[in-house]
Amino acid sequence: MMILVAILGLLSACTLSTGGVTDDAPISGPPVVEIISPQANATYLEGVDVNILARITNAGADISRVEVTLDGAPIGTLESPNTQGAPAFNIQQTWVASGTGAHTIVITAYRSDGSSSAPATVMLNVVTPEPPDGGAISTLPAPTAATGGQTAPPTATTAPAADAPTIPPPNTEPTQGAAEQQPTPTEAEAQAQPTSAVPMGVTQAGVNVRSGPSTVFAPIGSLAANSDVQLAARNPAGDWYKIYYYNDFGWVYAPLLQVSGNIESLPVDAGPPPPTATPIPPSPVPQANVNLTVSVTVSPHPLVCNQTSNINITITNNGSEATTAEAPIAVQAILVSNGQVLQTAPAPNVPVLGPGQSAGPFVVPITVSVNYEELQRIVVTVDAGNTINETDENDNVYTTDYVLAKGACP
Repeated sequence: MMILVAILGLLSACTLSTGGVTDDAPISGPPVVEIISPQANATYLEGVDVNILARITNAGADISRVEVTLDGAPIGTLESPNTQGAPAFNIQQTWVASGTGAHTIVITAYRSDGSSSAPATVMLNVVTPEPPDGGAISTLPAPTAATGGQTAPPTATTAPAADAPTIPPPNTEPTQGAAEQQPTPTEAEAQAQPTSAVPMGVTQAGVNVRSGPSTVFAPIGSLAANSDVQLAARNPAGDWYKIYYYNDFGWVYAPLLQVSGNIESLPVDAGPPPPTATPIPPSPVPQANVNLTVSVTVSPHPLVCNQTSNINITITNNGSEATTAEAPIAVQAILVSNGQVLQTAPAPNVPVLGPGQSAGPFVVPITVSVNYEELQRIVVTVDAGNTINETDENDNVYTTDYVLAKGACP
């Protein structure tokens, strides 16, 4: 009995989570974000789902939220995403690809004290689908009992393959009384659930379905986690599976599937030839005479713990030509000792400015409530993403150092 109690005590001390077994080791420092999907410079067709998957390590119980932005605009905020307090966990967000050209995804994890991870960034491209020969995209007939006993793939985007309706063979019209006909034993076997001998797969997470066995092929759709798929072939390297996908075929990266059945029986298919890379438009030629400069005052200065200071920002175009787009402003408080971002304050965009024209002052409040009596730095950057081509990019940043006064902080 004492041995059983000891074993139960050991088991109760283990907490399983997506990040593994937790322990009592304290977690310090900022969280770390790693973007798993999409891969850098991946290409997507307009209208398909982009599965965004990230892993947060050095996490702990005080992760208050994880923010996902696209080109600076938020597309998802996950509040209290780590309820188990695991040292590492995964998050997932979906975005429907839109707007041809390059896009930037940024993911940042925040603690409850206002500190955050360094932003994790990945770029992707969105292209317009172009059907072959200027017509409709061709599809292959769905597999039926007459073509090897395989069940037909689904015809509705929300239905998994196991729930697919039976598709009648081509050129077959229902006859009167067909609804009353009972399937023969052979037909019943063909419509039954696939046995373990039929190569099948289950998605381990949300995955992209591509038109060929490589990430150079644009996605043609996606599958949710725990979706059942029937395997049709494998590529020569064995790291991609060809699957039945609605009334056609698609390709899924093999490590993202839990497979069953006789995989060795699958035919080997090299897939279609790689697509011709879509040229990325060259960066615009820098405007000859555009130069944005920043002027800043901070009040009160130095900052006091848990008290708001106002950052007053004025932006001037010292060039002889007008800017052609709005420019974002970034305002951050940074711990000098390790570069940790303590606070990021929301700031407006700078409007289009003519030659010699100024905008502002923009008043941006910021409150820092951690690491008092340590050296910190306010950093203000205009055109942080270099959306405006200038003759001089070195005068777009203002910095000021201070030791955060303790004030009334405990």
